[in-house]
Amino acid sequence: MLEALGIDLASFRIAGGLVLLIIALRMVLQETHDPRADSSAIYGNITVFPLAMPFIAGPASIMAVVLLTDNNVYTVWQEVETAALLVVVLGFTYGCLVGADFVQRLLGSTGANVVSRIMGLILAALAVQSILSGFHDILHW
Repeated sequence: MLEALGIDLASFRIAGGLVLLIIALRMVLQETHDPRADSSAIYGNITVFPLAMPFIAGPASIMAVVLLTDNNVYTVWQEVETAALLVVVLGFTYGCLVGADFVQRLLGSTGANVVSRIMGLILAALAVQSILSGFHDILHW
């Protein structure tokens, strides 16, 4: 699809890194508040949740799955193995999302805020690395 649109993989990597960087900066710089205090903002507009789903897998992992399911390169069993690993990763992600409420209660509001900011900083570093890798691919450093 990227090839049909004339988009280079490095450009896709830079764009994904920029989106990831924006999300990371929001995590690091967010105002502290209790999300349960404003439940109308969370449950009032359910159309927000489907927009978050593409962030489970970044551009590099989506591209890896696309490349690992090429019918001309890999056998059917290798593609089944890729699909099985994808299901395992999605199952692990589901387990993490289901257990998030328990971890939130365990850490408390302050602990969750600290962990969120630390993870935001790590995510920002990952985003910058993705952007730099994209520039490296374009400029052939």
